[in-house]
Amino acid sequence: MRTAPQALPTDVRALVNQTIDSLRELMPPTPSFVSDEIKQAVFKEVDTIASDMRTLNLAIHDNPELGFEEFKAHANLVAALKKLGFTVTNPSSLQTAFVATYTHGKGGRTFGFTSEFDALKDVGHGESSHHQRQESLSQRELWLIGTACGHNLIAVVGVAAAAGLKACMKACNIAGTVKLIGSPAEEGGGGKVILLNEGVYDGIDACAMAHPEGGYGPEPFDGQCPVGGPASLARAAFEVEFNGKGAHAGAAPWMGINALDAAVQGYTAVSMLRQQLEPTMRVHGIITGSETWAPNIIPKYAKVIYNVRALDVKATLELRKKVLTCFTSAAASTGCTYETTMKDEEVYADLRNNSPLAESYADFMGDAFGDKITLEGMTTASTDFGNVCYKMPAFHPGFRIPAPLGSINHTAGFTEYAGKPEAHRIAMKVAKGLACMGAKFLTDDDFAKKVRKEFEKFKKEVGDPMDLLEEFEMGFQQDVTPTTAKGKVAPSSDHDFDVADRLFEVAVVTDLEGTASSRPETDLSAAGKAEVSVPETHASTSRDIIAKITVRTLLPNANAGLKIVDENSWIMWSLEDDAAAMSLTEQAAPGRISRTDRASGNRAPRRACWG
Repeated sequence: MRTAPQALPTDVRALVNQTIDSLRELMPPTPSFVSDEIKQAVFKEVDTIASDMRTLNLAIHDNPELGFEEFKAHANLVAALKKLGFTVTNPSSLQTAFVATYTHGKGGRTFGFTSEFDALKDVGHGESSHHQRQESLSQRELWLIGTACGHNLIAVVGVAAAAGLKACMKACNIAGTVKLIGSPAEEGGGGKVILLNEGVYDGIDACAMAHPEGGYGPEPFDGQCPVGGPASLARAAFEVEFNGKGAHAGAAPWMGINALDAAVQGYTAVSMLRQQLEPTMRVHGIITGSETWAPNIIPKYAKVIYNVRALDVKATLELRKKVLTCFTSAAASTGCTYETTMKDEEVYADLRNNSPLAESYADFMGDAFGDKITLEGMTTASTDFGNVCYKMPAFHPGFRIPAPLGSINHTAGFTEYAGKPEAHRIAMKVAKGLACMGAKFLTDDDFAKKVRKEFEKFKKEVGDPMDLLEEFEMGFQQDVTPTTAKGKVAPSSDHDFDVADRLFEVAVVTDLEGTASSRPETDLSAAGKAEVSVPETHASTSRDIIAKITVRTLLPNANAGLKIVDENSWIMWSLEDDAAAMSLTEQAAPGRISRTDRASGNRAPRRACWG
């Protein structure tokens, strides 16, 4: 026989209640929702334009365009926004960008949305359609087909959300401004980074966008908007071009320098490096240049295009440096020259969702639609909207579309399902949620203050990741400008040198004395100073060289090249004029430095007199 449970002693009950109360204080307060009047105005507008948005959706989906070339998508989006009563301008240098603006009343805050509309290369609308269209499409058109990340949905979510917020501002007399930023080239090119640098996002108090996902199998939630840490990885892109020398692969292969060998060797070195990478790091890339290759010719050109990803920008830049070494070393070992390209706009920051905005969105979607939005987890993909999150309070929820298992983002299967009616219906639902969060931000002063306070706290803790770019570049300067007993880094001199546009400039001060007339081998500049310019693309000229910067000197008819050989910073001045080069004091250092005679190709070991 079961006995009735005995009541806890009074003192124990008091302790339990006290513990529960203390835990309750740690729970985030349930965000207040917008009024029914606002909600109804938003929902009515989005429902009214849903059919037009479907037409716009398919116009983008069925006409995929690469980044910076989204001319049809741009035209369709601008026409739709003007029809909806927005003022549309383009204050940027990007031809396919736009800003749609609506202001109601005087004063108030500004809430922004972002739309993306670029496509991916060589990802079709499903395997069958790809093969059916292959005969009728040009090679370039085949290369372009694919909105395989659902940017057609992202585009219409932004338009519908902006229209919904505009409608409720007018219906409910809400003072403020709504902006929709049309951002090209998210898949590669850093459209938002460029727009941020050009001030297009200036004046926006908070911002939002949403991204579709799917193909991972059954999941217990309808979307995600992680908070409390990175919601995505940071990313940096780079390219390395290898230049060798062509030769008959059968008759005289020894007369060639194989650029493809350098690319493959670097590719293999990266694969070996992965064993030492952290679980949250990603390195992936491709080798290109095959259009110039033939099996009976030593390839004289090859190019690698790579992305590296890590938890934050600092770790990403450090990883990029490691991966670059794999390729520069490969160039050195194969005898190729190389050029690297690393653009600041190709550095995507980790995504950081603003907690009050994300939590309020999750609660609203649950209350309005019964959707479960998880606030945990992280994707190991990347987005340039991460850079927006460091500029202002922002959030970037993901929403699931019913793509079957395996049809994940960046696949032909996802392209197909991103164009389905059900995906569009879900996108319109998400647009309602984003619009209501915009309305809440414009109308709820306490909520807006909380959003801003959380952002300021976040920025104080992590700083601005783009500051690390300058820090990284300075670190690179120190790598290529040796600090030795006879040379050190110094601020740029006051001398007026004729130097080309470069990524950055430093100056070298030597402790050596002498003038051009008495010691030409050490007269590297006026008053012992040389203006040093580091090109945006760094080239090597022999297998011992890993980097090159150009230096202007006062030696007549001579241009010098400062070349870094190893960590000990042995350097040499290789002058274009052979006679001037021979005037340098020479000390043999076999295996360290070598000079290639242009006529014979023989290599004579050299070491600089002041290294």
